[in-house]
Amino acid sequence: MPKNRFFNLPEEKKNRIIKATINELSRVSDFEISINKIIQEAGIPRGSFYQYFEDKNDLIQYIMQDYIQLLKTWIEKTLKTNEGDIFKTINDTLNAIVEFGQESNNVYFLNNVLRELKGNFECPIGIVFKTKEDIFKIMIENINRETLNISTDQALTCLLEMLFSVLRDAVARNFCNIDNHQDNDEIFVEQIKIIKNGSMKEKK
Repeated sequence: MPKNRFFNLPEEKKNRIIKATINELSRVSDFEISINKIIQEAGIPRGSFYQYFEDKNDLIQYIMQDYIQLLKTWIEKTLKTNEGDIFKTINDTLNAIVEFGQESNNVYFLNNVLRELKGNFECPIGIVFKTKEDIFKIMIENINRETLNISTDQALTCLLEMLFSVLRDAVARNFCNIDNHQDNDEIFVEQIKIIKNGSMKEKK
């Protein structure tokens, strides 16, 4: 987390630093961002940067917290709208992320910060997918269990682990392989279908 000096800054200065970081993440991946470019655009001395943050990863993780909260809010709202249908919610969540990323102001940013996700939880933005415990709690509280052949929290957690992994990989594929959306979608749909068939009660 940022140091207290950062939180004590005027809002205008904090916003300059955040905007400069997002602009830099729109240019290159999180592993390649330049602190020099961030401080130049934000108009702060290099020494001040380290009075505000431990390192660039500390700054990136702070910014990604907003996206984490958006993800949590989205999942809870969408689960309720879908009457607890976890499979439809996962599908809607992927569509929302892809749609958000296709907007002109977001496409390069999301392409760079999400392209490291596939199989890599050590990258700074992997923090989004490390908050599974909080997200799973929201899901378990709102899932409609009546249609599933599993009911315990432990079994539901296992189901969510599989769905979350499929979602993570689908997001990474869509932003790493943007020219093949149809193939990416077909892989995602087939994976969800397999998991759903093994999790739903048989219709009488």
